[in-house]
Amino acid sequence: MRQLWFAYCSSDDYAVVQREIEQRERGACVLRIDDLTLLERLAMSFAGKVSGTMVLARGLGIETHATLVERMARVEGAGRVVVLVEDIDPARIAPLFYAGAVEVIPLEEVRVCRGAVASQQGERETMPSAPGPSPEDTSDLRMASALLHSSGEQRVTAVHSDRNACTGDASAQVAPMRAEGLEIVEAEDLDEPEPPLAARAATQHVEMSKGRRAPVICVASGRGGSGKTTIATAMACFAARSGLRTALLDLDLMFGNAYTMLGVEEPRDIGSILEPSVPGELSEADIVRASMRVAPGLTLWGPLGVPERAELLGKPLELLLGVLRAEADVVIVDTSTTWTDAVAAMVSSCDRCLVVGDGAVGSAESMQRLIAMIGRFGIPRTRMTCVVNRVGQRGCPGDTALRIEMKVALSSKARVADGGSNLSALAEIGRMDEAARAQTPFGQSIRRLTSQLLRELGCPVSEEPGREDAHGETSVRPRLHLPWKNVGEAA
Repeated sequence: MRQLWFAYCSSDDYAVVQREIEQRERGACVLRIDDLTLLERLAMSFAGKVSGTMVLARGLGIETHATLVERMARVEGAGRVVVLVEDIDPARIAPLFYAGAVEVIPLEEVRVCRGAVASQQGERETMPSAPGPSPEDTSDLRMASALLHSSGEQRVTAVHSDRNACTGDASAQVAPMRAEGLEIVEAEDLDEPEPPLAARAATQHVEMSKGRRAPVICVASGRGGSGKTTIATAMACFAARSGLRTALLDLDLMFGNAYTMLGVEEPRDIGSILEPSVPGELSEADIVRASMRVAPGLTLWGPLGVPERAELLGKPLELLLGVLRAEADVVIVDTSTTWTDAVAAMVSSCDRCLVVGDGAVGSAESMQRLIAMIGRFGIPRTRMTCVVNRVGQRGCPGDTALRIEMKVALSSKARVADGGSNLSALAEIGRMDEAARAQTPFGQSIRRLTSQLLRELGCPVSEEPGREDAHGETSVRPRLHLPWKNVGEAA
């Protein structure tokens, strides 16, 4: 099946955008759309099948253009966002990167690189219509589906609407494009091939919870020892105490130690899901067997009992994630500094990636390289958060944290205060829950970071979750439990 790209541009600019996409992915299907709302609906229907969206919107002001790109970068399923701009102007290009564009290409560069093609084919080349649906069937989704699965050589079509995509005064600068009879249909109404393995996860939990989709937060770092496991476990403890069903995945599969920080004396081997996942599904019993229930509402998976099998866990963990997204309220993933296929798959599907660094030498540079790699996996910068850890210790005062944030240049940022020797002692004896709820700078910053993220991702969190009354009982709403609630109790 050929790759699908969205072309967000006017009909006059379509030939330029189509040729640029063709240079990237020869043989790709190109679907031109001039309405952002329509693009959002199409992207949801074709989730996982869209390679990217190329944008060419002339005549917009810098702020309006950046707002358009930022909204597009947030569209689930639209792939990576590549922007074509009219001239090389750093003042115009930089805001587009901050808004979430993976790549910004000046049109001068496009004309120089494609000049020979343009001279032969003409500046306003018109591509033939793609074979497929009849004139009576003008449904945009059916048209795109026919293009994706047709075997013909032609691969270009256009979908328009009578609405402009931009808002404010600049919207009038984009010529409206119209079409009649467009009909939106659900993806399941189409004769689509079977969805990929990660989308199937054929268990009774997914079927019972169809429509629910817990957000995934990945905690990543470009170097070891930056404290990402400490942050991930503390966030998971706080989320569970807030009443959310929290799943924690330790994907430092070879040498992860999240279970020690959470007080689990007899860890379960996540490798036990490897064999049952061969048919393409996981049962509840398979998932329970690999789980460790750390506390009410908090369940942990990982690491591997046999580290050298880490490369085999890519597809099984995609299946596990599919189940957890249906059963949990939030999924928190602790990654490794060396990425396996499993880590790459989790990061590429996450809703927010925390890029963690500290005051160590070279920390900012490693964070920059990590951000670039995450971007190549299709995650826009708007879904990344710069987290400077251990702020306040001798090597990482406030001005150092500020320099790191300026170098990393992510619009979303947070700071986690140094926990000192008390935090190390609590982690060593498996008391991260106590560290997360303590009235210390570390505990307060973790609660502030987690609350902000959860609210942004649509998870309800009370203002002061986990507050205890005189009898030691928490005052939050009753906690919800994962279905495997009697397994793997911590000592």
